[in-house]
Amino acid sequence: MPVPTQVARGIAALLFALLAAPAPARAEPSPPPPAPSAEHTTPAAHYAALLAQEPEGAAVVVDAATGGASSPEEIARAVHEALSPLGIPYYAVVSPFPGHEARWGGDTVVPALYDRLGEEGLYLRLRPRGTDLELAAHGVDLPAEDIRLAVQLHPDLEYDTPATEVVGVLAEIAADPESAREYTYDGGPGTLRYLLDDLDPTSYTGPENLGMLAGGTAGFVLVVGGVLAWRAGRGRKRAGGGSRGRSALIAVLAAGLAAAAVAVPHGYMVRAPAGRHETPDPEDEARAGPPYVVSTARAENVLEQWEGDPLYVDPLAPVRREGLAETADLIATAEPPVYAAVLAMGPGDDAGGNPELLAAALASLSERDGVHLVVRHRSHGEGVEIGAHATGLGTDPYDVWNAVHDIEADTPAQALAAAVRALGDVETDPGGPEEPPLVESEPSVPRPRGERFSSGLFGGLFGAGPLLGVLAVAVLGVAAGVLRGVRRRIGSRPGTRRLRRLAGAECRRLARLLSSPGAERIPASLMPQAEAALLVAERDPGPLDLVGATVLARRVLAAAREPGAPVRGRPCEVNPLHGTATERVRTRGEGAAGAARVCRDCAELTEARRRTAVLSLRGPGGAFTPYTHEGDSPWITHAFGARRPERMIELVLEENRVR
Repeated sequence: MPVPTQVARGIAALLFALLAAPAPARAEPSPPPPAPSAEHTTPAAHYAALLAQEPEGAAVVVDAATGGASSPEEIARAVHEALSPLGIPYYAVVSPFPGHEARWGGDTVVPALYDRLGEEGLYLRLRPRGTDLELAAHGVDLPAEDIRLAVQLHPDLEYDTPATEVVGVLAEIAADPESAREYTYDGGPGTLRYLLDDLDPTSYTGPENLGMLAGGTAGFVLVVGGVLAWRAGRGRKRAGGGSRGRSALIAVLAAGLAAAAVAVPHGYMVRAPAGRHETPDPEDEARAGPPYVVSTARAENVLEQWEGDPLYVDPLAPVRREGLAETADLIATAEPPVYAAVLAMGPGDDAGGNPELLAAALASLSERDGVHLVVRHRSHGEGVEIGAHATGLGTDPYDVWNAVHDIEADTPAQALAAAVRALGDVETDPGGPEEPPLVESEPSVPRPRGERFSSGLFGGLFGAGPLLGVLAVAVLGVAAGVLRGVRRRIGSRPGTRRLRRLAGAECRRLARLLSSPGAERIPASLMPQAEAALLVAERDPGPLDLVGATVLARRVLAAAREPGAPVRGRPCEVNPLHGTATERVRTRGEGAAGAARVCRDCAELTEARRRTAVLSLRGPGGAFTPYTHEGDSPWITHAFGARRPERMIELVLEENRVR
């Protein structure tokens, strides 16, 4: 007498509950893996049962749902090859489950695995891609937390690095635990590497970032160089033709530097070999056509379950299961035929968490005609979502998709019941031509490097670079103005001590020149002034005498540097320490015919600022007064030797102004 279906399911559920019970925390064999069932089990119980069937101390379980370019068997082999040289027991799980959502009860597995297995060794849980892992060491001397952090911060690992590479790096660090300290959250040696990776031309965004940097640098150089060339050109009227050549030279140098700032990164980008981000991802290529997954392990397992029942419920699926028994009866009598699977899914699984893609994979591998349904928990929020694809029915894939796409349900039973009703209205044509599923697509690859480089280049050249250049020029201009103001303020009121140091330094230079062969370059007409400067410096001069000695010494030194230059240049009337006057400005104050001879810098000042910039000297009472107040001094009346220098020197000595 046949056993009723519901009774058989109840017996299977009871057997599963007994087999999946937690094992005591001791080194005894764990129960065999749970058989496929409609009952929910935790990831820890599921994987602990599978690990217990592996060799003790060398147990690796790779979930059949694991996505990636490698098959589960290849991943398991890579994990064994990486961990076995450590010479310690290990228990490793590679799986996209559990997920981070609350429905999984947290995404930790390793502590529960140890509680169930009770064996000493290294416990590891890896995701198919990336460095999000769990690691614990029980009874073995390894700093598990340090190793885990080092793996996450390792510069050679990225967010999408396959588990086969991650476990290799982990094993290298575990073999030398001291190396784990090289990678810390405070920057570590990988910081510069991270910055350079952003400019890596083989990465997805590298060429654009490189172009932005090149264009920004070029724009910055052009703006700053243009301003400098313009400023140099402004001096042409004051300094003759020399400024025009200097302006042109600056412009040419700026243009050359800007061109090099673009050419060098572009050449580097062109020569770099193609990177993995620039070629079609093997997984994307596999998903672009039948069977739509790299590894068919999970799809084949589901097909095997459908041999005895058109409804398969993954024990790991984190969904509500009420009503599934009645739904199984509904599916068994559905027209057109329906095959349904309720599965755990996530971004790292073989279908990238897409139920429509997995349904297409099942349909492409199935030898049955009918509609293949995949139900999963929603990625966000409560409830479930459903994907479908038909084969052998001659249906329009869009009609099948449209029938189930808008179904909103809290449980798989509700979603499947609604799908069966909706699919009954889909028009079929058994034996008709089969159309590809809607999930077929071309693998995405980035645009050519040149295009990405150019987009960043123009953004930097006409945006960020000039903006930074203008900002830099403005900041430097303000800083220079402030600095000139401070220097002018300090220079216009030097103390006696500062004047003495200045005069002493210039006179020592003059004395060294006079005692060297270079003395021959001094014009004979300036020798009296050289001697007067040294005499002033050797005695106890007053502030104005120190200024005069400095002016005389500098005049002689300048004449020796430039033979043939004028030897009676009048010093700047605002401040004789500024040097020879080269400009004539109109004034409303004192001066011959309302004119004053000043240096270039003082000529650019307003009249009010020139008045405040006049050299002031400390008097006997300590107060500062303009140097011109000593109008009867030979220094003033003879313009510091610019007029009748011999008479000036004679008066200075005769009147004993140098004490």
